[in-house]
Amino acid sequence: AASAVLHGCLMLAAGRWLRLPLGLLATASQANFGGVISAPLVGAVYHERLVPIGLCLALLGNALGTYLGLLSASLSRLINT
Repeated sequence: AASAVLHGCLMLAAGRWLRLPLGLLATASQANFGGVISAPLVGAVYHERLVPIGLCLALLGNALGTYLGLLSASLSRLINT
């Protein structure tokens, strides 16, 4: 729960600093936490044009998250030995 609160605070702060619309922030946040299924749905709530953006963000997050997670595990293994 603490990571979700921290994520929300950082997203709101970055969105306010960059002057991003709330719909885009909500879609990006859901792509980060929810995944491929829920991000386009959240985007559709705010605006029809955010549906493909939510899908792309979620797919990119899954692809990068998988390989960055594997890279982190490999680096941790190298540090421990």
